[in-house]
Amino acid sequence: MPWIHVEDEVGLIQFLIDKENAAGAFNATAPNPVTMEEFCSALASVLNRPSWAPVPASVLTLLLGEMAEMLLTGQRAVPKAAQDLGYSFRYPNISEALRSLRL
Repeated sequence: MPWIHVEDEVGLIQFLIDKENAAGAFNATAPNPVTMEEFCSALASVLNRPSWAPVPASVLTLLLGEMAEMLLTGQRAVPKAAQDLGYSFRYPNISEALRSLRL
């Protein structure tokens, strides 16, 4: 599952605006995509809450129909083009990104 911290998204957009040789499409995602299980585990840890048991695919399909496919298979998007231009992510890992958002 691709994700990005809000500070990195804004930083990446500013970086690309300022970079004269930036052209084409860029993935605005953190360099370390995670599975839904990894995301839920990291979020539970940051919130000091338990991470619930996974929902069976058949239940998701029943509840969400075709939209369940997005949750079940996901995308593995990485920001290779941005990193090749020199962008450095402030929050490359999900746990530190979520911790920074905790109020």
